[in-house]
Amino acid sequence: MKSDKKESKTNEGIVKETRKTLEAAKSWVVDDAHLATAYWHHKMGYMEAWVSAHWHLVLEKGHDALEDLEEIEDLGLLWLVDHVNQNPVPLAHCHTAGSRCEAGEYLCMSCNQNQTLEISTELEVCDNCGYGVFSNHPKSAEE
Repeated sequence: MKSDKKESKTNEGIVKETRKTLEAAKSWVVDDAHLATAYWHHKMGYMEAWVSAHWHLVLEKGHDALEDLEEIEDLGLLWLVDHVNQNPVPLAHCHTAGSRCEAGEYLCMSCNQNQTLEISTELEVCDNCGYGVFSNHPKSAEE
């Protein structure tokens, strides 16, 4: 079978151009990787030097900062769950049977029966349906 010389020359040119493009892209990626590696080594070295110079501050203040971060994380998670699930009652206002609660009215989340606590005590399971999740969320004017 004969090959067309004109077409084979065109294909060779495309192959050569593709090779050049790939080699340039490879060197660009490698250069970027080296720059990123150097940057992070520099950043981590600076951070390690700061921590070793100020380790006493990290030990003294670290526990409080961790508690603050955990509290912020918990609040963020509650907000996310409330809004993603479109909960009618925010989780911060939900209480389970057996948990100690302040005096007030607690509404069963299953059958809407009220459980009134006169003093701060533990919630009981619902007398009506046996469910154990309650809300003390104030009703909106629309309901």
